[in-house]
Amino acid sequence: MSRIVMGLCITLVLGLTACTSMPNTPTNPPATVAKVDLPRYMGSWQEVARLPMFFQRNCTKDSRANYTLTKDGEQTVVQVVNSCLNKDGKRIQAHAIAKPVGDAKLKVNFAPKFVRALGIGNADYWVLALDDDYRYAMVGTPDKRYLWLLAREQMPTDIQNRYIALAKSQGYPTQDLVFDE
Repeated sequence: MSRIVMGLCITLVLGLTACTSMPNTPTNPPATVAKVDLPRYMGSWQEVARLPMFFQRNCTKDSRANYTLTKDGEQTVVQVVNSCLNKDGKRIQAHAIAKPVGDAKLKVNFAPKFVRALGIGNADYWVLALDDDYRYAMVGTPDKRYLWLLAREQMPTDIQNRYIALAKSQGYPTQDLVFDE
């Protein structure tokens, strides 16, 4: 019996490793901003709109992201806390670590630390639009499945429309956007 359990565990780990090590480069990747000044990007952001995703299935309003720069050994990382209110008014939170992998790209991982150590669960987070004052941003995944419009203050309609048009021109299904209450 223990051989069967061990065999299943090894198969599971090898399968997960194989899935996460496959290239994830889309054939027509979206364009990012030229550079993000990470210290300026840190802080609280309010979600304006998003493409639906599993974690946020129970979010009804007040979706937020909070980013804090920190060190993980010698590497600079971003601690991420995403939160929202569910239909009962209870705050839901998800914690992650994001590692810079380019001038406007991060690898974000919401998995527990022991799973992250295996290199499992990394997701691409690309900054696609950002105003000069770091008040408004649009981020998405290169496979175009997920997209978020973020703001530090009320996002003017013209900026919101410009970001949505940019996302649509890059192949994101903007007709599926969910707007935060």
